[in-house]
Amino acid sequence: MVLGEATSVDVPGRRVLLRDGVVPYDFRLPTLERLRAAYWDPSSDVIFTDHVFGVGWAVNVPVAARKLAAMVDQYGNASRALRSRASSREDG
Repeated sequence: MVLGEATSVDVPGRRVLLRDGVVPYDFRLPTLERLRAAYWDPSSDVIFTDHVFGVGWAVNVPVAARKLAAMVDQYGNASRALRSRASSREDG
């Protein structure tokens, strides 16, 4: 495939447009099950899923929230460690 060249691939029930990578699109009518699977699947580890209707990706909200909370905790722990090291140098 040459960069900038567009190719579409048939996937059961939808088509995927390839242009310098993979951009999913799906124009079937959305179902409640597909909406739930795309936007609310806490058992998954995937943040970005195929968009239920249209072009692009959907955000799996519980996974994104869980990963964001983990990053905030990690940042808080690192900040505390740096502050305690800095204060112990000032004291000594």
